[in-house]
Amino acid sequence: MFNIGKRFRLPSLYKSDAEEKVQFDKNEYVSGLRTLMHGFDLMLNDDVTGTKEVFNNDTVESCIGKAGNAFYHAILGLEPTAIEEAWNCLILAEQQADERRKFMENHNFRLGSYPNGYEYQLCVCDLSLMQSILGFVAGSLLDNVKSAYRLRKTFLSFTKMMEHVREIQQKKETGELQVNDPNAQFVDEFIESGVSTGYGVLTFLISLLSPSILRVLSFFSMHGNRKDAVQLMWKATAYPNMQGAIALLCLYAFNAMVQSSASIVPLDYANELSRCQDGINSVRQRYSNGAIWAVMQGKLYYLRGDSEKALELEKTRIDTSMEQIIAMKGFDTAMLYVGIRKFKEAAQAILDLEDLNSWSHSFYRFFAGCCMLQHSRELKNNGGNKEESEIYSAKASEYLKQSPTLVQKKKKRVLPVEMYLVRKVQKWEDRAAKLKVDLVDAMDIPPYIELIYIFVTWCLNNPKHVLILRSELEQCQCTEDDDVALREFLLAVVERHLKDFESSRARLIRVMNMNKDYLSQTNRDFWVLPSAHYEMAALEWDMKALEAEREVTQQLKKAQEYHNYDLEGRLSMLTQAALQTVQSEKS
Repeated sequence: MFNIGKRFRLPSLYKSDAEEKVQFDKNEYVSGLRTLMHGFDLMLNDDVTGTKEVFNNDTVESCIGKAGNAFYHAILGLEPTAIEEAWNCLILAEQQADERRKFMENHNFRLGSYPNGYEYQLCVCDLSLMQSILGFVAGSLLDNVKSAYRLRKTFLSFTKMMEHVREIQQKKETGELQVNDPNAQFVDEFIESGVSTGYGVLTFLISLLSPSILRVLSFFSMHGNRKDAVQLMWKATAYPNMQGAIALLCLYAFNAMVQSSASIVPLDYANELSRCQDGINSVRQRYSNGAIWAVMQGKLYYLRGDSEKALELEKTRIDTSMEQIIAMKGFDTAMLYVGIRKFKEAAQAILDLEDLNSWSHSFYRFFAGCCMLQHSRELKNNGGNKEESEIYSAKASEYLKQSPTLVQKKKKRVLPVEMYLVRKVQKWEDRAAKLKVDLVDAMDIPPYIELIYIFVTWCLNNPKHVLILRSELEQCQCTEDDDVALREFLLAVVERHLKDFESSRARLIRVMNMNKDYLSQTNRDFWVLPSAHYEMAALEWDMKALEAEREVTQQLKKAQEYHNYDLEGRLSMLTQAALQTVQSEKS
């Protein structure tokens, strides 16, 4: 399965016992690990051809490299075919890495400060963790349960390895242990950076899982401590290798993707964004051709309030053959345009993704339709080009009607955001038929405002834009109670950002007192009920922070009691992240 003979010079089966002893060439052995790390460096630097060439043989290291590369491409694009390919590569690589680990243990081959085969035990754990991550982000409920169970073995292995790493590092700090051999130093750093990153990512992932999965994991004494995990990943970023870069990628994902959509963020969130920016600036010196780092820089500029610099970077053409990164940049660009109220440009940016990415063409059409509709209305309200307004209104209606027809089941399930858009379009079509009007005239509330709350929350930090949203919402004439609830909810969110806390509180209370049975009817916006509890927790946090710990926690737990509504996974993750934020600030 892997080329043991080449790496370890295996002898003939018919030689004497003395001759049968396997020769261990430490230089050749470490060369294989260095090649693995070099290939991953090329991957993070967008050298697609170079990465393939490095991993183009039958060694264990190449198999691991191919799997890691496939995972990287899959997690960036989340395309079903890429995920399936990565899954198969990871299974094969895990098997080969585990065989190599056993071989090292059985022959007592050791290099560095750690037990025989520790470096391949690390690879096994990393590959298993990657499989779990794919199961969580792209699998069905059954896949989620399988991923959670898989984490049990990985967690136990990583926990044991982390304890050993801390013990060895302490001995090195006190001078009790010294490692002078360059090969041993490399293997030690390979293990220490990898375990710190892997264990940090794993415990961080556990801290974000839904309460139902966490209850299962708790039976196996598996608990995630986000504060410790984040500190560990920041420590790992100091390693000048691929593992340090991966730790930084994970910290970016948390701060710029999860937390940027959250209403409850750590008190030092601005400092965390600044640390991410500094870290990415440093990493770009190592991976100067890596487009992903430029994309990350652009979003961080916007999150930190510099929309002009962010837009400048987003408009800059990136030189990469990786369509996943181009699509990632395009998605961020579309969200940025919505955040600065350039809806025509936002629609075009999201439609451009259809030629790059198959993640969800139905969502791309829905998003574009919402943006086109708003562009049309703004032209009309501001005395703009009447013909252009009519063209964009017609296009908006066409794209919104098309979006549900483009939904494709992935692994026998529909994406949560697609379930959401199918329900919304059906609701508007039913009302349009009832009122005998066009689809775009059957909406009481501009749909782009919901998109802002769900995808572009961070633009609510701009007071000028928030005042525009409040004015639009106050002018909405709602004819049905669920739209009244939606309007009140969105106004409450807007007013919290304007620090009009009492008005926000009153609106949230009105939403929470709405008839639950009515809102649970087909095509109603039931999601505002659990979200109202989440936003009430955010209001208390904004007003009093830890002084309101009890009230914040109570509201978050109430939000978690609701089930079976679209976008439940999003709110579940945000409430769990918020609970961890409260716990982290306490300690």
